[in-house]
Amino acid sequence: MGSQDRVSRVPAEVESPWSGSTVASGTAFGYLGVRVEDDQVWTIRGSVHGRFLGPLTGARAGMETTRLTPVAARLVAWGLGQRPMGRVFVTLANGTHYERLLRPAAVGDLNKIAAEISRFNRAANVTGPAGPAG
Repeated sequence: MGSQDRVSRVPAEVESPWSGSTVASGTAFGYLGVRVEDDQVWTIRGSVHGRFLGPLTGARAGMETTRLTPVAARLVAWGLGQRPMGRVFVTLANGTHYERLLRPAAVGDLNKIAAEISRFNRAANVTGPAGPAG
């Protein structure tokens, strides 16, 4: 009974929206502050529907972090400092650049942010052209 119960509790694998040829419509990238709808990139914040940034094809996301001195890091950890820890950004093929500051509360989520950037970049490559641009 014990071993069968453990097996039955294992969740079934679900196909990821990233395994297809396009990103699922309405996919939000919360740390980056953008969402993808019908292979178009929009901001999450702003007007009611967000601001249109451009097509997903050829887009690239990234992150730059800044180093703090040990004293500044302690102050931020104690909630006494509000210095940005860097920025996350999305640059589209049409030249549009959108960025957000990383605040201290997000620093513990750096691995999640990096994973989200990776998913966005994979989605942008999947929807991009098959061959090299020339």
